[in-house]
Amino acid sequence: MARPRRTLLCRDERGQMIVLTATSLLFFFLLGLLAVNGAIAVASRTSAQRAADAGALAGCLDLPGTFPGQDPVGVARQYVESPQRNNTGGAASLHLEGRNQAVPAPQVSTTGATGANGGVLENNKITVWVRRSQRMFGITDVTVRAKAACTRQEGGAPVLHSLKNGDGSFDVEQAQLNLPRGGIVVGTRDCSPGDPRTMVVQGGATITARWIDLCTGGQPFLSQSSWINPPATHGWRCDEYGEDRPPVCRYVPEPSPDDRSLFPADYRGQCPVGSRERRRGRDIQFCEFSSGPVPPGVYPGLKLDGNVTLSGNYYLDGNGMQVLSGANVSGQDVFVFIGPDSGGTSCGSNNASVTLEQNSTFVVTPQTVGMYRDLVLFQSRRCRLQAGNNRNSFDIQGGVTMGSPDPPYGVIYLPTAHIDIGPEGTGGTQTAVNMRVIAYEIRLRGPVFFGDIWIPSGDVNHGDVKLSE
Repeated sequence: MARPRRTLLCRDERGQMIVLTATSLLFFFLLGLLAVNGAIAVASRTSAQRAADAGALAGCLDLPGTFPGQDPVGVARQYVESPQRNNTGGAASLHLEGRNQAVPAPQVSTTGATGANGGVLENNKITVWVRRSQRMFGITDVTVRAKAACTRQEGGAPVLHSLKNGDGSFDVEQAQLNLPRGGIVVGTRDCSPGDPRTMVVQGGATITARWIDLCTGGQPFLSQSSWINPPATHGWRCDEYGEDRPPVCRYVPEPSPDDRSLFPADYRGQCPVGSRERRRGRDIQFCEFSSGPVPPGVYPGLKLDGNVTLSGNYYLDGNGMQVLSGANVSGQDVFVFIGPDSGGTSCGSNNASVTLEQNSTFVVTPQTVGMYRDLVLFQSRRCRLQAGNNRNSFDIQGGVTMGSPDPPYGVIYLPTAHIDIGPEGTGGTQTAVNMRVIAYEIRLRGPVFFGDIWIPSGDVNHGDVKLSE
């Protein structure tokens, strides 16, 4: 049988097949090369973006306003250009808002042209940009750019701050405490070594706060299905009104009862018209008001009943203040100083410096300017707690409403006093507090409600960080 002859057509088909195969291989090779380089480019872009994010966040933490002389842009550059700093400096703890992930250490080395990396600082906002060169196809250098901006909002002042370092500083029993925008500080410096009861939460009590700071070495003690959220961290806090450490802290001096620019009248020898004198022996113990305005000035003590109004400055000389059950006290621009008896350390009678009896209301707002701005109740640092004597304590009983739910919010500042808040053992229903409380010792007993208090403090430690590209 004769073999078929190869025609020109067959030879052309074979050639076309070879060309088609070669073309396909070249196409897939180029496609793979493009994919690999594209993946490298995406990875480089992601890496650069993470570097920018970490740098912006790091710069945010050092924005001006806390410690003079810091350079937020320089801090940001260190995070961008030094992965070792990130590995040891806690970059993994920096979280991106809205991305729900930790920032890994930037794996970039950016040394290049001047200005390749940089940042700009403006109005409490830092903007960071990162540039790096990426070689594509082994031939062309492509610039990868990433940018991140971070805005720092100053933190809120703590809603509750107990100043005692050690056992019994902060005690919560059966209360459900919720501070969505506020924080809790326990102690100011180092707690007693090994003290496990700095913060005692028991009897099914729960605490939810934006942040909780304990003095260094302190630990919370939880029992009987109690819990706190978030877990307590350790930090250093000054006595906000007792130390000259701007911008967070300022020292507030104690006023003199003889200062007529603050206290226009002295009623220690004779109570004003419209009030009743309550005496112990020959001495006036209280001036009692049951209605109307209470003139500002110096008093031996105040007893308030019915519907009364406060306005201005009050100095209580040795006998403190009692707000009787069911009384309604209102007022604006109020400052009350609780001083000790002459030459002594006792600052009240009837077992407390200040008592707000059950179902009473004390809805006053503070002054917003001047030396004593923010402070509604300020007890002298000369007052001293004594074993078996509660005369320097504050007693806020059940069903009491204290402070306005709207700003400006006042501060109760008791640098040497113990304060009890809540109905346990006193009767009444839930106690509502719309003031910040700073005291040597704090105890919450039973149902206590704190308003959603947020007061700018100038402190960036617990501020908001807003990150955007």
